[in-house]
Amino acid sequence: MKIVNEYMKFILIFLSVFFTIKIYSQSSVINCIQTQANGDITINWSQSLNPNNNFLSYDILSFENGNVGNESNISTTTRTIPAINQSNTFYIQSNYTSGISMSDTFSNIFLQLNNPADGTAILQWNNPTPKILNSYYKIYREYPSGNWTLLDSLPYGTSYYIDTIDVCESILNYQVKLSNDNCDFTSNIEGSTFKDKISPDIPEFTSISFDTLTGNVSINWSPTSQNDTYGYIIYLLDENGFSSELDTVYGKNNTNYTYLENNTSKSLSYTIAAFDSCYVNGTGSTFQTSAKGDIHTSIFCSSSLEVCSQEITLNWSEYIGWETSSYIIYLREEDGRWSTLDTTEYLQYIYRGEAKKNYTFVIKATSNNSIEAFSNLVNVFVATPTKPSVHYLEVVTVEESSIQLKHLIELTNGVKELSFQRKNSNGEYEEFERITPTLNRVTVIDNDIEPSRQSYSYQVVVIDSCDHFGDTSNISKTIYLKSHTENNASTHFLDWTPYESFEGSLIEYQIFKGNDGTFDPLPFTTVNNSQHYYSDIIESINFSGKSCYYIEAIESNNIHGNAERSKSNVICPSLDPIIYIPNTFTPNGDAFNSAFKPVVSYVQIESFSLEIFNRWEQLIFETNNYREGWDGSIMNTNKIAVDGLYIYQLKINDGNGVQHTKRGIVNLLK
Repeated sequence: MKIVNEYMKFILIFLSVFFTIKIYSQSSVINCIQTQANGDITINWSQSLNPNNNFLSYDILSFENGNVGNESNISTTTRTIPAINQSNTFYIQSNYTSGISMSDTFSNIFLQLNNPADGTAILQWNNPTPKILNSYYKIYREYPSGNWTLLDSLPYGTSYYIDTIDVCESILNYQVKLSNDNCDFTSNIEGSTFKDKISPDIPEFTSISFDTLTGNVSINWSPTSQNDTYGYIIYLLDENGFSSELDTVYGKNNTNYTYLENNTSKSLSYTIAAFDSCYVNGTGSTFQTSAKGDIHTSIFCSSSLEVCSQEITLNWSEYIGWETSSYIIYLREEDGRWSTLDTTEYLQYIYRGEAKKNYTFVIKATSNNSIEAFSNLVNVFVATPTKPSVHYLEVVTVEESSIQLKHLIELTNGVKELSFQRKNSNGEYEEFERITPTLNRVTVIDNDIEPSRQSYSYQVVVIDSCDHFGDTSNISKTIYLKSHTENNASTHFLDWTPYESFEGSLIEYQIFKGNDGTFDPLPFTTVNNSQHYYSDIIESINFSGKSCYYIEAIESNNIHGNAERSKSNVICPSLDPIIYIPNTFTPNGDAFNSAFKPVVSYVQIESFSLEIFNRWEQLIFETNNYREGWDGSIMNTNKIAVDGLYIYQLKINDGNGVQHTKRGIVNLLK
């Protein structure tokens, strides 16, 4: 109570003096009040003016503690007083013989430090004067010992600051300084043992983008604000949204990660977490880590090609992570430079390319605040319908009255149908059949022809997936066999057209022969590949005279591992029948010339018919057995014909089935 009364008495004296005493000289000005490391207070002021040489002393006064010191030397402008551990309001009183003058009041900055044990340090202090100063507080922290670091600058009038602890565990000291022209106000130094219990801020994703030069994935984010951020963990999300750690990037300001993603068949989704240098709970190997940030998903672009129209359709997914204002499509032709193709708000674009040209596309998304992200690179080759590497008409061969075609083809997406074509009388190829192949080897039969009259040429044309006529196969031509016969020489002369065209070598021609149409399975003879004729001399007479022939062209093994045979048409030339008919016979029992029997060769024996008539043209004998002759007996009786002239009629077919009839007179003598 006594202290309060003394204080009030001091205030009244101060006010009385302030308003009644005339100031003869200029007052001092407190420049700054500094708190020493040990807590002592040093007050610095400007020297008072003393034009009349009547200066007596300085009194250093505190509202709280009264006179804390005096100084008689006018040039002494600093005074240190013992630590007071609180804020005091000071002023300087200059004493003259003629009166006193007083400075403005200023307080020492008294810093109070609070440690709430939550990973922060709370600093509070007083302002040295209620006046608004054009100055800034500077907040300093000592760590490690002897190393003071400026944390922040705050405008005058601020008296509160929270420091986030970025040191795992240590004693941290703080001090506040206020800038002034002549000297700085400094607070007392306060310290405590602090622990970092705050995880780093969640890093802010910037973009996921593909490098247009390398195709690598580039992941970008902004650095966190905490100085003790040790690094970042990058997580890759699968299609079910589950994350797995992709990699770790060390360093607060390392905010980019690039890697080669071989599988770019879909959009890629990532998230990021930051970690500091402190272990969780102070032990172990797990760093204090933030929560995972927002998920960003890259643009994935795919393409499809319409081969026939050469249209490339680009489809891409939306960038997920920020709102996109537009998409820009870039194009590079062959190995040229990138050029801007178009800008769109849609997720699809159609471009018409040129056949057999390479194009590379990339899509750039731009956010509303001008962040950019590129899609994966899309390479498109504008292909034409794929030509088959194998397109070969293996053989055309005559099968009785038709022609069989065998064709070998590689089944590609460019082979839709096959057009089988025959050369017409005008020399043009026209289609006679069209098929859709399902196997590599295709067999087609051409029935609308006459292989016994001429040779035929064929080709096969591919109809591609665009319904255009494409590649044409080799041209193959059948063997056409014909003959002429010289009866006097009993010779058949054969000649044929060459076969065209085997991919392998044409080794030889084999000639097959069959008397009366029955062929031997083995060739009758062979000739070389350049000979297209043969003469067959008929020596046997024990057949109808009809000889049938066909030719086979023989191929060597070709590059497709196959050897074919092409057969010609069958021809059956026939020798004219040889018929000898005697004009007399003597059925007198002497076993000599006792029957009338025609002798025939080169005929169809089964067609034999012999009839005998009397002079009244009554049939008296007949037989179909060429071995049986007329012995003179009258059929259906036991009588023998009398001597005389009788009429015979012989019917017989030659080898080609043409009937020959002979009529004449035979003389019966006994």
